[in-house]
Amino acid sequence: MERTFRTLVCTEEKGVCTLLLNAPPVNVITRALLEELDEAFQTLEFHTDLRAVVLSSALPKLFCAGADIKQFQTWTSATGSENCRFGSQVYRRIERFPRPVLCAVNGSAFGGGLELAMACDVRIFDERARVALPECTLGMQPGYGGTQRLPRLVGPGFAKKMMYTGLPITAQEALRAGLADELAPAGGSLDAALELAQTIARRAPIAVAQIKKSVACAMEHGLEEGLRFENRGIALLCGTGDKQEGAQAFVEKRPPVFRNR
Repeated sequence: MERTFRTLVCTEEKGVCTLLLNAPPVNVITRALLEELDEAFQTLEFHTDLRAVVLSSALPKLFCAGADIKQFQTWTSATGSENCRFGSQVYRRIERFPRPVLCAVNGSAFGGGLELAMACDVRIFDERARVALPECTLGMQPGYGGTQRLPRLVGPGFAKKMMYTGLPITAQEALRAGLADELAPAGGSLDAALELAQTIARRAPIAVAQIKKSVACAMEHGLEEGLRFENRGIALLCGTGDKQEGAQAFVEKRPPVFRNR
């Protein structure tokens, strides 16, 4: 991606795009940052060679401090609703992005920062990370999808405990609850996410994209609809050259060369 951003650092290598939040001192989620995230993911949809995105932070020990709390003082019912609606739409774009999006939570992630991580497919936490949804301590509730995604990840009881108290949990607690999918050694979450992204990049991209759609269907619909969607995916994949290549490579005992067709 050639575009230079004010709040993001973007690089691409071997089919993987790395997007780093870069709004020091604490990566506050402003309207400008949301707009640039939205633009970045819109643009990346047209990168046909892209296989995965890794989202992290350019700040060494902090992922994201969340929304700009000062703005809460000026929000009315109308402006608060509109601002959160826009942020929620950006996060939904990330969630629905056609390739896998991995999040390296390299440090603390609070409020909208944790909600951003939850919109990604896989979360790899630095072992020192601490995360929270502290909105209730400010007379607010999560507004970028946190009340919807957290219960789906950890169950309603644990989610309510986090949101009712606003207290942070450790990376180890997040892993046990299912909020984190993997822990990395201190300072190693980005490297771990990039390694996983490169593994994904070697798989059949049409199949990976269809798996993402099928899992999304499972999370948003009932079993019968999910099974029908899965079967339609099988029909689609059986007509691809990548399926033929995968089977042939297995028979010939060689690595497959997938061409995204």
